Amino acid sequence: MRRNSGHSWRLRMYPRGYDERYKSYLSVYLEGFQTCEEKEKSLTRHKEFELEAFRSQSDPVNGPSIPTHLASLQRSSQSFNFNNVINCGQHQFCSLEEVFPNDRNVNTTLIIRVRIFDKPQSGSSSTNSDSNHPSSSVSSGIVLPAGFNDFLTDKLLADVEFVFDCGSRLKAHRIILAAQSSYFKALLLGRWRESKMDSIPIKDTDHNSFRSVLQFFYTGKLEQTSDVDLLTGVYILADKFDLKELVQMAASQIVKFVNDENWDEILLLGWRTNNHGMRRAGIEYAAGNWSKVKNSDNTKRVLSAQDVNIVEELMVCVFFHS
Repeated sequence: MRRNSGHSWRLRMYPRGYDERYKSYLSVYLEGFQTCEEKEKSLTRHKEFELEAFRSQSDPVNGPSIPTHLASLQRSSQSFNFNNVINCGQHQFCSLEEVFPNDRNVNTTLIIRVRIFDKPQSGSSSTNSDSNHPSSSVSSGIVLPAGFNDFLTDKLLADVEFVFDCGSRLKAHRIILAAQSSYFKALLLGRWRESKMDSIPIKDTDHNSFRSVLQFFYTGKLEQTSDVDLLTGVYILADKFDLKELVQMAASQIVKFVNDENWDEILLLGWRTNNHGMRRAGIEYAAGNWSKVKNSDNTKRVLSAQDVNIVEELMVCVFFHS
């Protein structure tokens, strides 16, 4: 797996443990490949990452089961010294009895999810984390195995279908969606009736925006576009699905296209969803172009929003721009 930063990684798994002491466990580790710069300057790489394991079983009678969460290594900071010592992971990540709880003749699919974070958590002491390689504004911090995009385009092993009002249909994989979104985890693997449905109706939702969200699940990226309506649809869905990284990616694109026609919509959407960047983009555009927009329907919509704080912030910004 490769990051946008240029760093390459490998996931090491030992089905019967790293050594004899852990033979009843699955041992899992993240290994980094040393870059030329790291080798020449004897640099240590500091990274935060987390691991999760899921199991899905199938048999000829009952078919595939709903994926089960097995184990996780919570987000932690590690130092990669490239000294052939394997320590960035867990010796006892998951017991073999959890992977094969019943009949070991049943087909079992094991899914390991890896997330590597470009930025340390608030309060983290981690340093030297790719500061020389800023991440793209349209790429997330989610690390997905190469070829995941093929699953989206080829529909291989897809086990859920979304049906839209327009008649369009999109297929996906429950485990890929549930592993990245608490919303989809509850919807597809929880007690909701949708968890038992092969086709799920999606009401009052733009098909293209939903497709862009699905692409994010499989690629970790949001396609660059100047279609503000599409981006707004993605933003609203990402906020609904609790996809914080996609929310910020969509917002960072939306604010590039603020204009006379949409500044009020961007302002009000940012206010409703507590997105400071979108709110300020709308307010500052209006303040900087006040002579043009002050008598417009856009301004009337903002002034009639029945939130004195919005009006106050707008008027203060207009005053200091005048």
